[in-house]
Amino acid sequence: MLEGKVALVTGASQGIGAGTARALARYGADLAVNYLRSKELAEEVCEHIRGLGRRAHLAQADVTDGEAVKRMVAEVEATLGPIDILVNNAGHNPLRSIMEISEADWDWVLDLNLKAYYRCTKAVLPRMVERKEGRTHHQHHLYFRAARWILV
Repeated sequence: MLEGKVALVTGASQGIGAGTARALARYGADLAVNYLRSKELAEEVCEHIRGLGRRAHLAQADVTDGEAVKRMVAEVEATLGPIDILVNNAGHNPLRSIMEISEADWDWVLDLNLKAYYRCTKAVLPRMVERKEGRTHHQHHLYFRAARWILV
């Protein structure tokens, strides 16, 4: 179904991202497994993908850094070919009340959960438009614990 397609999944070293990467590989895609710090976990995901007979590439990058995203996309395309599928999965949900989160921490959460999606999409979109082919998917991680915040 996805034979010959290349997918980049951000935040793919664990959780939903790792599961998404494995599922895309089961359907035939080759994968770029993005991670920030969890290299060993990302390597395990890559090994699983290779065990399915698909190509896998470790793609270390901080998706809150625009230049790092550009380098990651160029590296993935040089290694696996043009990216056909982008899954913006990297994200963080602070499981704390609004009273416990500093403004700097909140800015980082918004940068990761919103702006990083923009950066990654902008980095892959020109080639997708040029080829008239490609898909992006955005998995949201930010949800609010409003009741707790109200009751604080």
